[in-house]
Amino acid sequence: MGCAYFLVRPLGKERLRGAESSECQENDARATRGLQAYRLLGEFYLATGDFAKAAAEYASLYQQHPKDLFVRKRYIELLIRDKQLEPANELNEAILGENSRDTDALVTKGQILNRQQKSAEAIPILESVVHSTPANALGHLELGVSYASTGKLALAAGEFREALKQNPSLLEAREALTRFAFLGGDVKLLDQSSNDWLMAVPASPQAHVFRGIARLRKGDATGAELDFQAALKGSPKNPAAYAGLGDVRLLQKRLPEAKKFYEQALVLNSHSTEALQGLISVFLIQKKPEMAVRLAQAQVAKFPDSAADHLLVAKALLANQKNAERGSRSKSR
Repeated sequence: MGCAYFLVRPLGKERLRGAESSECQENDARATRGLQAYRLLGEFYLATGDFAKAAAEYASLYQQHPKDLFVRKRYIELLIRDKQLEPANELNEAILGENSRDTDALVTKGQILNRQQKSAEAIPILESVVHSTPANALGHLELGVSYASTGKLALAAGEFREALKQNPSLLEAREALTRFAFLGGDVKLLDQSSNDWLMAVPASPQAHVFRGIARLRKGDATGAELDFQAALKGSPKNPAAYAGLGDVRLLQKRLPEAKKFYEQALVLNSHSTEALQGLISVFLIQKKPEMAVRLAQAQVAKFPDSAADHLLVAKALLANQKNAERGSRSKSR
């Protein structure tokens, strides 16, 4: 892996290829002339996905070789992956202090700002990076994250697509585009991007969930069920897959089974809005609005700051009121 490749999501094997800048290539070439041997164990851990051992190895290497730029940058990647943003930022700022034009460090600065929920501050930094190095896939990806976080959705989608254009194997960009399509309700893009994701990683539980959602929104309950079952095969405790199966059964009007799947999703993730909404829908269809109200109110008591849960309470209360009015009119006749 060239030193330009920095974390957005956990490192994958696709990040162990190539470099994106001449500066990085020069550093890598210098490394192969004699400094690479002591990094082999850490790189082996990364290649096999053992990130805990990789982090421990690079923490030790940084203490032994504090001037090795490759080691410093790799250690920063692993700190970010472990959500240790402050020490990562401190080390990255030291690199920028030595070279304010270090493209890798500038992308990492934007990445850290995104994770600190300071995306507005990240935008000018990352825009400068992609302007000066248009082929920088990670720069485009992080800029897309910044745009999405600040409500510039069309620009975000464009940056995610550009990241994939520059590096088709960058799965983080494919995942970002898929999530963008899901949140924006773009069924066509959701179907396309999740299919592309599965072509790259056929067993990805997340990709199967997203394709299942796309299929369900297109009315393909059978195809959706196959995807949700495939997701559970790879991730048996995936609450989104259980909620998806609940949606399939709800569409098929098999309410007892739908209820069971939604309840399982809530066991695995008590804050699953999709499962909660599905379970409330089951109660309302069964003409049990009082149970829907109790469920929604209990959820709000657990998560008082959730606007989505408050909306579900309002929906349940409204349905309960309408049910009471219908009962009152029936008695008066």
